[in-house]
Amino acid sequence: MKVSEYVRHTSLNKEIIVINELKSFTKELRAIGTNLNQLTILCHQGRIICPDISATKKKVNEVWQSLNSLMGEMRKRQD
Repeated sequence: MKVSEYVRHTSLNKEIIVINELKSFTKELRAIGTNLNQLTILCHQGRIICPDISATKKKVNEVWQSLNSLMGEMRKRQD
C-alpha cells in the first residue's frame, strides 16, 4: 500500500484532531537539533572535544515530559 493510499484509508470518515500546541514543540526540537548538529560539526573539525550536552539532554527531557502531558490531556478530551 502506498503512503498516500494509507493516509486516505486511515483518515476518511474519522475525526481529525489538530493540536496547535505541537507547533511550540516542533520549534524547540528544531532548535535543539540545530545546536546538536553544530556541535557535531565542531567535533568533526576538531575544534572542540567531548562537549557537555547535559543542558541539551535536560531540555529534550522537558520537551518530552510536556509532550506526554499534552497527549494525556488529549486522550482525556477524547473519552
